Amino acid sequence: MILIIAILLSMGLVLLVQMYYTKKIHCINLQSDLDNKTIDLKISLEKNIKLEKKLKTSDFYLKNIQELASIGIWEVYADKSKVSYFSDEMYKIISQDKNTYEPTFRNFKKLLVKEDRNLFTNSYYCTIKTKSDFIVAFSLVNSDGKCLRIESRAHHTFSKNGEYKSTFGIFLDSVQKHQVEHKLRNINKNLDLRVKEEIQKNEVQQEKFFKQSRMAQMGEMIFMIAHQWRQPLSAISSTSIDLQMQIDLDTFNLEEKNKDKSCQMYFKKELKEIDKLVKNLTNTIDDFRNFYKPNKNKHIGLIDESIKKALSIMRAPLKAKGIDIIEDYKSDTNLHYYMNEIMQVVLNILKNSQDNFLEKQIKKPKIIISTFDTDLNTVVNIIDNGMGIEESIIEKVFDPYFSTKDEKNGTGLSLYMSKIIISEHHGGDLYVTNYDNGVRFTIELKKELRL
Repeated sequence: MILIIAILLSMGLVLLVQMYYTKKIHCINLQSDLDNKTIDLKISLEKNIKLEKKLKTSDFYLKNIQELASIGIWEVYADKSKVSYFSDEMYKIISQDKNTYEPTFRNFKKLLVKEDRNLFTNSYYCTIKTKSDFIVAFSLVNSDGKCLRIESRAHHTFSKNGEYKSTFGIFLDSVQKHQVEHKLRNINKNLDLRVKEEIQKNEVQQEKFFKQSRMAQMGEMIFMIAHQWRQPLSAISSTSIDLQMQIDLDTFNLEEKNKDKSCQMYFKKELKEIDKLVKNLTNTIDDFRNFYKPNKNKHIGLIDESIKKALSIMRAPLKAKGIDIIEDYKSDTNLHYYMNEIMQVVLNILKNSQDNFLEKQIKKPKIIISTFDTDLNTVVNIIDNGMGIEESIIEKVFDPYFSTKDEKNGTGLSLYMSKIIISEHHGGDLYVTNYDNGVRFTIELKKELRL
């Protein structure tokens, strides 16, 4: 009996323990569910807070945009007596007090001038029927008795079954709109005038630069001509003195027949030499005159022609300074270009190299001139071995009045004008890079100049 009681007590105790742990596990599960729901609620709350902030920000921007643009926003449901949204700017546009005016369809129609009430109503219902946008201009009288011209644009919404649901639209003060448009037109007009004035000023300034560059170059050209003339004039003088000496010394006995013929041959030979030298002098002057002759007619031909004419002026002074010139012409494309202007560019670059050689006392100075064609451009490269340009200033060499020479020897306009001639007058490009212990000036003329 005692054993049976002990067994029963033991079984009851086990049941109690099981019940205890079952309830404890259930409580733990409930706590876990509660914690998860709390976390979810917290996340949801944070999302709602962020969303509320975004809505407030959007509302702030919307109100400011409406004020800046003087645009009012409204929305009305199918029940025309009920307005779901009427922005603050709407009250301002129709000049009504937000606290006293009730924005209903009926009240709004009362503000319209009699002539426009039917227009507004008919247009409203007609666009609902045709499911098209509502666009109408009308006049209304505000609380001060002032007549306002308003433009309204709206979009109707419909259910899947095609039933009318609501209308969302804007009001815009037409008078203010026209005033803004008028102001914008005046601003654009003034801007156009200012742009034209600045363009004219720029053109005058460029013309001034051209004249200054031309004058500076003219002095250099006269010096080069004088240098080129020195040798022919000296040869003419020597020949003239020689002929005079032949006459004074009575070298030829004109009474003798053979001597007479020898005298004629000798004098003809010497006079031909003088004539050749005089033609050389004349050609030099012609090159100089043609270079400075104002000519806006484009030349048709190879780019080499302009380079060779420039070299006919510069070759003698370059040669006198011991500067070797290597020419390599491979372009065979005819271009439509301003010959004198390209000559000016080439002369400017050659003179720049010559001055650099003298300043840096370069031994065995050399200039290589080459031309070739690519699919897009005709290219001229002028390369020297004058030790290059410092990287800190190489980007400035085409700036107006920038010069590495002293004031006495440089105006700082020649390369600037060269850039203008190539880029603006020919639609090409002129740039400089350091290259193989020297510099390389590259002229690129676009294929549009090709015939």
